[in-house]
Amino acid sequence: VMMQSKDQISQVLPPGFNFDYFHRSIMMILHKTPELLECTRASLYGAILQCGQLGLIPESMFAEATLMPFNKTIKGKRQADGTWSKEYKIKECSFQIGYQGLKKLAFNSDKYSDIYAVAVYKDDFFEESLGTTRYIKHTRGENEGEYRYDNPAWVYENLTHAYAVAVPKDGSSPQFVVFPKSKIEARRKRAPSQMDWDVKRPSDKPIKIWFSDYEKMCLKTLLRDLCGQLAKS
Repeated sequence: VMMQSKDQISQVLPPGFNFDYFHRSIMMILHKTPELLECTRASLYGAILQCGQLGLIPESMFAEATLMPFNKTIKGKRQADGTWSKEYKIKECSFQIGYQGLKKLAFNSDKYSDIYAVAVYKDDFFEESLGTTRYIKHTRGENEGEYRYDNPAWVYENLTHAYAVAVPKDGSSPQFVVFPKSKIEARRKRAPSQMDWDVKRPSDKPIKIWFSDYEKMCLKTLLRDLCGQLAKS
């Protein structure tokens, strides 16, 4: 499909963005995630176009972007005879900007010298000041050597906040956003991947990638929010 639409896709790619390299990256993710081939053609093609328009390479969740399959329920419709058709499910593809992709888009504006996100844990010293003088103070706890970053359950239980910072090149004050864990959790529960289909509501605790990579998903959430603000400014 991509080769058949090469001219159309090439037209939306940013200057200097190589179609052949982009094509290989798409083939790689389709090989790694064959479930994508079960998605509707329109949703898959649309996700690929979005990725190309932004000049991002889809490889893994924490690369620049990714293509993710998800199930969508189509509700039944009322027929002419008054009966209702049965609901059914289809598989669609969604385009998601990854951690590095958000940073890349912000850096491409050439306004910022640094953009980063950091997680805060229970034993850390953390202080945020609002008002006319906004700042963040954050140092790791004295027992950082005992932090169990490789233990997903520990990370989830001990993370308290996360923040993202953009440092302007012109020397003006950094822009930042801070989320407490409760706000991060509210965002997590909006994700389709966090739906517990057995009870038909969001899972109370992280599941799937939000469980295995909770800190990274939190940082991605903060970067997404910050980059949205940077785009508006």
